[in-house]
Amino acid sequence: MRKSTALAAGLFVAALLLISTFGSQALAQRDRAAAEKFQNAPPRVGEDAPDFTLKTTAGEEVSLSDLCQDKQVVLEFGSISCPVFRARIAHMERLRQHLGDAAHIIVVYTLEAHPADVNSPYANRVWVHPKNVEEGLLVNQPTAYDERVALAQRTADEFGVSLPILVDGMANAVWEAYGKRPNSAFVIDQQGKISAKQFWCNPGALAQQLGQAGRPGGRQGDIQAEGVRIERDIEYGNVDGVSLQLDAYLPEEGGPHPAVVLIHGGGWRAGDKSGFAREAVSYAQDGIAAFSLNYRLSSVATYPAAVDDCITAMRFLRTNAERFNLDPDRMAVKGGSAGAHLSLMMAFLEPGEDEVNTAGEPISNRVVCVVSQSGPSDFTALDDMKTERHLVAFMGGPYEENQETYREASPVTHVSADDPPALLLHGDVDRTVPYTQATILRDRMEEIGVAVELISIEGGGHGGFKGGQREDITAARERAAEFIREHLLGAD
Repeated sequence: MRKSTALAAGLFVAALLLISTFGSQALAQRDRAAAEKFQNAPPRVGEDAPDFTLKTTAGEEVSLSDLCQDKQVVLEFGSISCPVFRARIAHMERLRQHLGDAAHIIVVYTLEAHPADVNSPYANRVWVHPKNVEEGLLVNQPTAYDERVALAQRTADEFGVSLPILVDGMANAVWEAYGKRPNSAFVIDQQGKISAKQFWCNPGALAQQLGQAGRPGGRQGDIQAEGVRIERDIEYGNVDGVSLQLDAYLPEEGGPHPAVVLIHGGGWRAGDKSGFAREAVSYAQDGIAAFSLNYRLSSVATYPAAVDDCITAMRFLRTNAERFNLDPDRMAVKGGSAGAHLSLMMAFLEPGEDEVNTAGEPISNRVVCVVSQSGPSDFTALDDMKTERHLVAFMGGPYEENQETYREASPVTHVSADDPPALLLHGDVDRTVPYTQATILRDRMEEIGVAVELISIEGGGHGGFKGGQREDITAARERAAEFIREHLLGAD
């Protein structure tokens, strides 16, 4: 009798194991099918990432296109009621801390995956996850935007993360555009293309990919290059306790070297000097010292603060030419979007009498050439530039209340016959900085006899020229590097 009972029990356990095995296999097969469907559905790898403008929990607007022009972007989609998201968010925070120089790492807060009061957006039923019961996370699906913001802020507070969190609107347009997946992840390159997408966010795989973006086995912020000495976070000024810093990428041999100053974009309100690491190293390996700088953003101080900071940086480099082994009479400046505006201001504003060349004589220009990528030039023009929201924030108020200041802040206002040559790169369907901003500056420079070259990217949008042909974008960027090398190394 005992043997029969034992045998029956054994058969029962075996049956359970068999059922469990088949069940696990069925689930795995179902997950693989879902993952494959997700990968093959738009937006696909290699395609344009759907652009968006979302708000942070503090109410600041952030656009994907602005972020991409600075460095690549990682988006993780999730909400506090998703246990997988909660398990990974600390890993994503560590990823940001270690590899944040290689990419903007951002959470997009979307619908609650497992709301306690209504059907889950991923199942036709109320689907309260057991872990949520265990952890006391029985949250309702928000019906108002401020409720979703509060849950996003709760995520940051309870999990102790400083990851930027953007909050999807109540129409859930971004969630819809990116495949309606909980805890998925996307990597978007600086051209606005999707370079990777993950069915379940995998911080380890992301770490490997982002590390390779800087160098094999490393990160962009820790990029090393033979023959280049890198110095980071050099304070070039301090205003009201705000430390103004730049990074230097210096050729180790020879000198004095010409120099290029790189100014990041981001609507005068975002961006960071670290995004230029690879480009700066490339210049340094060609014998051109490269300096990438930060400046006060509009959330800290409005115009003319950023312009003043860039002037301070140029003066600092000229004063410290011996320290950096550079030739201050051969300097160029380059920037994108807001950084292009600041670069043009550095090229066209008249230097002070105390700014002198190597012979001790006052200089007529701070730089020998300037490259503007998607740069605004005339804040008083009849196009839509003057009402662009980030410009209005940068200027501290609308055009109607500050017309003279808008004119003063416009690079075209300061163009004179002795100014340095300029290369302008601009997409002809740019909706952030209208294409007319490039043609206005080109026409003015041609009118007074200053050398200027305009490269138009057909179908190209703002910043990374999203929508343009890849070969046209590549050719434009190569021309920009060539232009700088021509003017800085031509005398060698």
